Amino acid sequence: MGGGVGVVFAGPLTDTLGIRSPFRIPVALIVAAAVAARVVIPPSPTRNPTPVSWLAATLMAGRLLALLVPLAQASRWGWASPAVITPLVTAVALATWWVVVEKRSDRPLVDIRMMRSTAVWTTNLVSLLFGVSLFAVMAFLPVFVQTAPQAVYDFGASVTQAGLRLLPMTVTMFFAGLASARLVERLGARHVLVTASALKVVAVVGLAVAHDRAWHIASALALMGVSLGIAFSTMSNVIVAAVRPDQTGVANGVTANVRTIGGPVAVAVMSGILSAHTPPEGLPAECGYAYGFAVLAISGAAALVIASLIPVQKHGAHPLR
Repeated sequence: MGGGVGVVFAGPLTDTLGIRSPFRIPVALIVAAAVAARVVIPPSPTRNPTPVSWLAATLMAGRLLALLVPLAQASRWGWASPAVITPLVTAVALATWWVVVEKRSDRPLVDIRMMRSTAVWTTNLVSLLFGVSLFAVMAFLPVFVQTAPQAVYDFGASVTQAGLRLLPMTVTMFFAGLASARLVERLGARHVLVTASALKVVAVVGLAVAHDRAWHIASALALMGVSLGIAFSTMSNVIVAAVRPDQTGVANGVTANVRTIGGPVAVAVMSGILSAHTPPEGLPAECGYAYGFAVLAISGAAALVIASLIPVQKHGAHPLR
């Protein structure tokens, strides 16, 4: 929900305080959150007595940086350029080194065996695919509705109006997240994630085929918010049930990390599609956005299939293995 709120407020902040404010204000919020975490959150009852593996942490950060930057910039730099190929190759090398270090460690930063759990790897893949949809919509839908008046698909929205177009998704995401626990109790985590994936497919197909009226977009985004809200909350519950208590922080962190990787993947995919449908002298064709939203529907269908592989937890049983 925080991402949606940020997009909604980015416009008013830019209009009133300038273009740098959407970057400066989050810094203050992060500092406040860090202080609050130190003061309010009680110490964890389960702690690992061994020190942090700084080599593993550095390799993880390095491979992510080497992967995400070229993916996000590939449409500008060119997929065949050394600026893209070199860091991607580096990311593969660092990832390989990281796996070797983690496997040899008695106390790994991320237990590779934990990641092989069916419940964990399937949930992480679903998280990645949902992250692609979330970031693609948040990044490109505001651009779509801000298109200049001379375009065929003219909306001509301001920055503030474009952010407000995402408000239905933010609101429904919040309330759907609150309802997810009861849905899991009644239907089970697997059925909830399958349903969320199906709703996501319907939402992005709606964006692909009907996007020339404000209410078309609002309806599709509201449905997508329901899908994302119940999915993200349910993923955390699945991970907690699937791993040991001392692994829940790491396991959920990896899931959130994987979801974030969906951001540059979404940018790379959508940018490539739009570039292929942009004339040299003009704006992206309307069909470019439609094709991009259709690809998101394919990712939703893939998430549906993978979610169906999540093990069913028997009542009273311990982890989902």
